[in-house]
Amino acid sequence: MTTFSLKILAVISMTLDHVGMLFFPQSILLRAVGRLAFPIFAFLTAESCRKTHDPDAYIQRLLCCGIISEIPFDLFCFGTIFSPSGQNIFFTLFLGALAIRLWQLQGNRRFFSLLPLVAADMFAVDYGFLGVATIVLLFLALERQEPVSAGGILVINCILFSVIYGWPVQLAGIAALVPLHFYNGRRGRSWKRFFYSFYPVHLLLLWLIFQILS
Repeated sequence: MTTFSLKILAVISMTLDHVGMLFFPQSILLRAVGRLAFPIFAFLTAESCRKTHDPDAYIQRLLCCGIISEIPFDLFCFGTIFSPSGQNIFFTLFLGALAIRLWQLQGNRRFFSLLPLVAADMFAVDYGFLGVATIVLLFLALERQEPVSAGGILVINCILFSVIYGWPVQLAGIAALVPLHFYNGRRGRSWKRFFYSFYPVHLLLLWLIFQILS
């Protein structure tokens, strides 16, 4: 599977998760399918940090998408234009990429890579400290050419998240190891604008449909 294929799979998984969350809150199946999204997005973020020719621009794109997505996210999750209760997944990916970038500094300056992990819980981003730490650890495992370690990190993430937050369905995310196993390291098609815009657009559309139906 290419990067493009994994992104498509993650987007489908995420969309089904959000449909289940909003329209079928009692359906565990859709929420379970949705657990594949974060492990794949975390992996792709770590992989992008390894391969991008302009890491600063990549980090800036994640931040911009996080800012743009926040109103749709708050409407979808909390029914209001602004809520400090939680921040969208793009901020998680941004903090993960930022922590990796800071880790790449030399000497004692690597200490600053801990700040994004602290910020993750301080600002209540999706998946919190654990999510950001997972992205960083995936990057380190991939840099060392240790795919088994990367898989283990994702398994531990799913287990810890299910235990800490008391949500066993998160264990379904372990199934993401299957498509990731077939990742061939190739980029495939780009569709960059589509993938960056899909998240806020689909949240807003689902929220509007829910408002109309209710």
